[in-house]
Amino acid sequence: MTSWRNISVDRGAMGVHTLAELVGAWGHHVSRLEREARAHPAAGSRERADVWGVYDLIAANYLRDVLEPLMQALGDRERADMRSALDAVDQRFLGFTVPDVHKIVQRIDGGGPRSAWWWNRIPERGPVLDDVAYMLPPGDPDEAG
Repeated sequence: MTSWRNISVDRGAMGVHTLAELVGAWGHHVSRLEREARAHPAAGSRERADVWGVYDLIAANYLRDVLEPLMQALGDRERADMRSALDAVDQRFLGFTVPDVHKIVQRIDGGGPRSAWWWNRIPERGPVLDDVAYMLPPGDPDEAG
């Protein structure tokens, strides 16, 4: 039996990747978003060209969207193993984010409502939050911060 880690996924223009590579990419996105949220907690980090903003969080969310149905299509044993790998990354994501109760990230994305939990989270501080605050119109009742 082939391990879930070696299953190839053709993502069209994005290329062919194994599930392990896709889980690793989700992990990389989460690590960078977390590191930057902790390293640049104060307002003003949005001005730095070397930090990620809200669209990078959105890209990470889309990547996580890809993983969920692929995991659900696996057999029980493989799904449980992949779930374990994803859970480790998901827990890190939960650790530096807070509920996005006003669905600000979804509004900025413009892709419509999403029910997946990762679409309803936003970093508690750092460049993504600065980016969100900058993008909302002044006086928006949902202004980040």
